[in-house]
Amino acid sequence: MPTYSLIQSTTLTGTASTITFNSIPSTYRDLLLVSSVKTNQSSNSDGAYAMLSFNGTSTSNTGSRFAYTNAGASSYSVGGGYSAPNWVLGWGSGSDTGFSATRYYIFGYATSGYKSIRSDSWQEAPTQFNCRNGIAAGFWDDSSVISSVTLNSVSGSYIAGSTMYLYGISNA
Repeated sequence: MPTYSLIQSTTLTGTASTITFNSIPSTYRDLLLVSSVKTNQSSNSDGAYAMLSFNGTSTSNTGSRFAYTNAGASSYSVGGGYSAPNWVLGWGSGSDTGFSATRYYIFGYATSGYKSIRSDSWQEAPTQFNCRNGIAAGFWDDSSVISSVTLNSVSGSYIAGSTMYLYGISNA
């Protein structure tokens, strides 16, 4: 059974466009980043997503595939090959009161090969349009060991009360 060890955590007391965890030890098998975030973006749109970047760079694109739905949708929207680096889900914006809860699983972060990433996200929201859930998967096209992880808000800044927890996962 895997063992989860808290590496770092943060809760914002103000606004920030990025949240970064540095000096990640390379002693675990995988990483799990758990976030509950909301931005101050004024509109409720699909532009309220997040991007992960590693080691302070955004030059290595992912081969991302994603699917999501909202409460009013009759089917999933599916896309692929997103042009932004390291695209992952992470909604939570506008006039909606809910935060977006997202889990980002980073496989083999301390190995010398490409890093697979998967995420699942759910936004609690009082309106049909923004009550979304989704999944995304991709890889970081870089062989470097990941020593820092940054969650970037694409639109607006994360607001006070946004939280993130970084766990290292090892075999029991």
